[in-house]
Amino acid sequence: MQANNNYDSSKKAFLVGPFIGELSWEIYRFAPYIIHLKKENPLSKIVVLTRPQRFDLYGQYASILVALNLPKDLEERKLSGFSIENFEVEEYYRLLISAFFKKYNNKFKNKEIIRIYPEIVSYLSKLKWQFPRSLMDYDFKPRRKNLEIIEEYITNTKNIFINSNYNSKVYSTLQQNNITPIFLNDFSNMVGKIEGSDFSFLGCLIELIRKCKFVVTNFGSYISNLSLLIGTPILIIEDKPSADSLHILNPKGTLALYNDTLESGIKMLLKGDYFENNI
Repeated sequence: MQANNNYDSSKKAFLVGPFIGELSWEIYRFAPYIIHLKKENPLSKIVVLTRPQRFDLYGQYASILVALNLPKDLEERKLSGFSIENFEVEEYYRLLISAFFKKYNNKFKNKEIIRIYPEIVSYLSKLKWQFPRSLMDYDFKPRRKNLEIIEEYITNTKNIFINSNYNSKVYSTLQQNNITPIFLNDFSNMVGKIEGSDFSFLGCLIELIRKCKFVVTNFGSYISNLSLLIGTPILIIEDKPSADSLHILNPKGTLALYNDTLESGIKMLLKGDYFENNI
């Protein structure tokens, strides 16, 4: 969908979702398309139906965020692409889409309603680029509360986020070089103590990654995926990806380095020996 400069985008309302599938698919293949549409139609209303923990993939672009709370038996099933294994398509359309669209069709009855949701049946549920790949915008902007939390949490301008258990040797090495290592467990514990509905762990994570100099992680995790899309360089430990895998998951060409161990990888970062380890 391309912008129409002669059309008043305030007359549009996009009803987005429900998104019931895998997190990585929402990060790469759905939320960025909605961001693109909002930028192309800045005065439009965007109503998003997704899991509350994923709200901040849409964040400040959404006018209304609607919680998708699936029954426990569905949540326990394996997520698969845009869908959930053995999810009845009739249930998808009847209970989720119909109820959602009916409510907001009435709310925005004076606007042009545009419905956007993944097809979840047959091969379509696993069609990676069901939405236009060329129209993906990865400029995630979580709700402002997330930024406030991270600005209070981070006081040093030189930080490395480490998606690993605490390592005293690495911590000491970085501290000696005036770099603050932020470990996943410590960060998770901090966010877990915060109360309120205007933030999410994912939103805080996006803001944290954006403020760090490097992210140390395993390849293919949602943390490495977000880092590549946000543009924060990553250091991959142990599991070196193929060039093809990295190309698919790194559309922005973010710097990605590799090393066998955490300790030697950190030493490499401190020395700045990037080029020979650039994947």
